[in-house]
Amino acid sequence: MVTGDNVHTARHIARECGILGEGDGVLEGPEFRAMSRAQVLAALPRLRVLARSTPQDKHALVSTLRQLGEVVAVTGDGTNDAPALKESDVGLAMGLAGTEVAKEAADIVILDDNFSSIVKSVLWGRSVFANIRKFLQFQLTINVVALVVAFTAAVSKGETPLNVLQLLWVNLIMDSLAALALATERPQLSLLDEPPAGRSEALISAPMAHHIGAQALYQVFWLLLIFYGAPAHLEGFAITSECDWYGAHTALCCVEGGAASCLQAAGGFYLPGEPFVCTIRPDGGCDVAEPVAADYCGGDSGGCERYTAVLKEAEGSEERYEEVREEDRKRANSLVFNAFIWLQLFNLVNSRCIRHEYNVFAGLPSSPIFIVVLVVCVGAQLIIMFFLGGIFKVERQSWQEWLFALAIGAGGLAVSAGVKALAHARGFAGHVERRAELHRRRQEDGYTDTSGHELYRRHWWQLLKPAPPKDLRERWRAETRALREERGKEGGAVARLWVRLS
Repeated sequence: MVTGDNVHTARHIARECGILGEGDGVLEGPEFRAMSRAQVLAALPRLRVLARSTPQDKHALVSTLRQLGEVVAVTGDGTNDAPALKESDVGLAMGLAGTEVAKEAADIVILDDNFSSIVKSVLWGRSVFANIRKFLQFQLTINVVALVVAFTAAVSKGETPLNVLQLLWVNLIMDSLAALALATERPQLSLLDEPPAGRSEALISAPMAHHIGAQALYQVFWLLLIFYGAPAHLEGFAITSECDWYGAHTALCCVEGGAASCLQAAGGFYLPGEPFVCTIRPDGGCDVAEPVAADYCGGDSGGCERYTAVLKEAEGSEERYEEVREEDRKRANSLVFNAFIWLQLFNLVNSRCIRHEYNVFAGLPSSPIFIVVLVVCVGAQLIIMFFLGGIFKVERQSWQEWLFALAIGAGGLAVSAGVKALAHARGFAGHVERRAELHRRRQEDGYTDTSGHELYRRHWWQLLKPAPPKDLRERWRAETRALREERGKEGGAVARLWVRLS
């Protein structure tokens, strides 16, 4: 509390408000101005009240705290508070009692002059940050899965299991509806129990990375298994082979060495001396070749009527076979599409948790927009699969295929629970709780971070931060050596990671 009142009044009010406790420090403005920088730094951890202060004292205190890497918020209502409000990270001015100068200098104006509104703003701010993380967790998972499946299929078979319209529907779920569902989640009071995120907090946290990795692996496994395994091992999804179709539906295929039966005199297609467009080998395979004009026109490469007839038959057969093959592929691709959508819908529910919480349905009744979006997505998928198959190029699914798609979609919930159980067993999930406990202890002990972690560059990618001074670099090296020694004593990968997270 920084005030211009005398020290006795300031001390009394600070005690009533719970700001000043036993052993906490109280300073007056003249005494504060007479202190050296080293004395100020030594007094800051215990300082709770600064009485008889001037606007310059407020500004100097805020500036010093920011130089130490602290995130500073200042409240004020008078014109003399404007310099400190402007210097702070977050300036909060009073909307009713505040002057226009203070409101202009502040970042936030408290319209009702009620300090409890600050708590609400922090809660909503943390909720927005958490909702952004939820959406990123969902979007990165679906992007990784779609990219891996499409790339693998294109490289290996020259085709993709999802067509353009199906990808548009996936993108609609991913970008629009998912953003609407996750961004409108109402704040939970448990967010206030977490420590501040800090300037250097990574946007993708460790629990989020665990979820993204586990879900991506699970989904890619099933989708590629359907795409490759179903046509190869399930008769209902088998793709008609080129040899079988040519042999059954055209007169172009002839057994190697059986020229007489393929001639027109014996009811076949070819004339004597003409090569076969489709030759069936003794091992059951076949070779389909492009007709060459010279082979059917007596050596004339310019073409003739016979060559035109053979070419027309060959091209027509190839087009008909591609249509049959496309219909065969549609069966497996339809199952891939349906399973992919259900995997994402269940993953949308999973993405509501960004810290290893077990209950992904907690607070769901208080998020009506999320429920509406989920119902709309489910209804739209049912309409697509039952009534819009011709547009989306999908086939109707049997009840067994529906059950299979729903089962592997719901399996994402089990995978998520398993990852969380593993994280709890190995101590990863306690990271947030340990940070909260450490933050609480530091606040109780009057801790002020003077390590410069937030102010100076510590890693090569922090190019925008200034280089630390020599004494700070030496202190960081000593901390690193002590941490390595501690890791060596405890041993084990889990123990080392626990030390790092702590």
